Order: sequence, then structure tokens, then C-alpha cells
Amino acid sequence: MSGSSAQGIEGSSMIGSLRQPICGGGCFPRFNIFDGPPSVAGGSYGDKTPAMIIRGPHFIGELCCDVNFRLMAPKGPEPGAEEVQLGNITKLGAKDGMGALKELLTDADTFAMTVPHDASVTTKATAITGLVLLDYYFFESGGALECNPLAGPGETYCKLNVCTEYYCGTLVPWTISCKKGESN
Repeated sequence: MSGSSAQGIEGSSMIGSLRQPICGGGCFPRFNIFDGPPSVAGGSYGDKTPAMIIRGPHFIGELCCDVNFRLMAPKGPEPGAEEVQLGNITKLGAKDGMGALKELLTDADTFAMTVPHDASVTTKATAITGLVLLDYYFFESGGALECNPLAGPGETYCKLNVCTEYYCGTLVPWTISCKKGESN
């Protein structure tokens, strides 16, 4: 490594980052949590093993249900090693009528998070950043119900987002909608 590249990395104040692998984890969302700055100039982590992995469900519900994202330890180097669950990031569903109304009409969400007690402070901080990323990526679409009372004939005037399906970094919403009929 040249002196300027190493100096640029060493002088960085980056404490960690989240990276989504190519194809985003396939049919299940995946985000890798890395501690510290990249090991290679230009932002690549090379062969560095993530400190934790965020794994999500294929179907992401919008209303009245909890959505659980698991914080996993990466597989060990030994053959047959499995990922081990370390904690959770959970978007909490509505527990009562007022909560359901809030979810229907607003973009407000409630989350719960558990992280390993012995994880480093930087890993915990990056995991909290992961929570914010998950909220933005999956739940910031403006509420589950959208209504347009000024819709013209043939246009959608009400739409309910039931759930979202995940494929290779792409979100596919499942919706129920009503269109305004032709007026006489």
C-alpha cells in the first residue's frame, strides 16, 4: 500500500459500515456489518469477515404484525459451521386499535432491538445504524393506506399496502386498490 492510501484510511474516523452483498442476499434481505474502516483503499473490505450479519424475512408485513430481522454471527472457518443468532431488530406491529390507526395513516414505526452485551461499542453503534437503514429501506413508504379524494375517473383513489416481498434488493409491494368509476 502506498503511504497516501494508508494515511487516508488511518486518518479516517469511520467506525464501521453496512454493506449489502451482490443480489442483496437473494430472496432474504442481508446486510453485513463491518467494524472499522475498509481494509483496502477505495472502500473495499476484501476478505474481511463481517462482525455481524442482518438477515430479514422474504415477506415484510405492513400492518399489525411484528417483522423480525435477526442479528447473526458469521459462519466459523470450520467445515459445517452455521451462523449463530446473536440478537434481533424487530419492527413492532400495532397492539391495539390506536396503534393500527397510527400505522395505517402515518409513517411512524416502533422498533425493539437486542444486541449481544459483549459486542464492541462500534459494532453496537453500526447495528443501530442498521436499524435506521431497515426503517428507511422497508417501512418509509408513507403509511399502509394512501387515499386521493381528488382522483379522476379511472384513477386509484385508495390503496392499502398489505405486505412487501423481497427479491435481490428489489421490493415488490402487494396492494389492494380501488379505482374511481366513470362519472355520468
